[in-house]
Amino acid sequence: MTIDAIKIWNELKQKDNCLEAVNFFESKKLEPDDVLDRGSVNFDYPHNLQEGEKPFYRSAYYCSSKGYMDMHIKQNQCALKKYIKKSDLVDRKILFVDFGCGPMTAGIVFAEILDKYGIKRDENICYLGIDKSIHMFFLANNIGNEYKLYKSFLMLRFDHINISQIPNSIEIAILCFSYVLAPKTLNDNNTDHSKKNIPKSLAKSWHEIFKKSKFCVKTIAIYQNPKDIHHNPNNNFEVNWRAFVDELNRLGQLDNIRYSSSNMEDCNWGGRRASAMAMITGER
Repeated sequence: MTIDAIKIWNELKQKDNCLEAVNFFESKKLEPDDVLDRGSVNFDYPHNLQEGEKPFYRSAYYCSSKGYMDMHIKQNQCALKKYIKKSDLVDRKILFVDFGCGPMTAGIVFAEILDKYGIKRDENICYLGIDKSIHMFFLANNIGNEYKLYKSFLMLRFDHINISQIPNSIEIAILCFSYVLAPKTLNDNNTDHSKKNIPKSLAKSWHEIFKKSKFCVKTIAIYQNPKDIHHNPNNNFEVNWRAFVDELNRLGQLDNIRYSSSNMEDCNWGGRRASAMAMITGER
């Protein structure tokens, strides 16, 4: 089966759970941003829980015709096609980490790219999806199985990450993280001190995976966020990315790993909302 990410979304949005969620929130006269808070809502325990709301409604609504999944698919298509080259993937054992995976959004797009490059989605490709929402976790797991996206795929909860489960024979490691360093995302159950440390902690964890994977010759980290078109100092998307990059460079100097420089740039996906993307690579 050849993967078409938008086609998969078109099928998902017609499923009963998505239609039920849309009908419910429309009956409450809520707009998409009220339901999803621009994607930063707590999908398991929303702050504005509605009377009669079922636990899965928010995650199903995200995948619906009213949600953001199609927008995020297009943003991932733009970023991954730009930053991931066929030459990086041919005849390699690859680990693709979808951090903040939601319903496997970036994973669906990566599978689409592999198919377009003519690279088999076999045992040499390992997908790892990580999310804090149990309902997104279940959605991603079901989508991965239904569409047979990867022969080797793992789903881990954000608070149950076990690095020992990651294959140690990988040659290329790709980290794709979208919106997980956005201020509203970090505000959820985090103190000001821990929020400042999250970008550094993520960089340290990623560097450790790369350092300990003795066969891994290259790592690619791809970041996406809404673009701060109003220059709001509280929307410190780029500040968090810079903290991530600075920590990688600091660790690289200690361990003789060379990380590239990185600049944030426009993600021109032709949508209604401006977004930005960035990438950094590391090589031994």
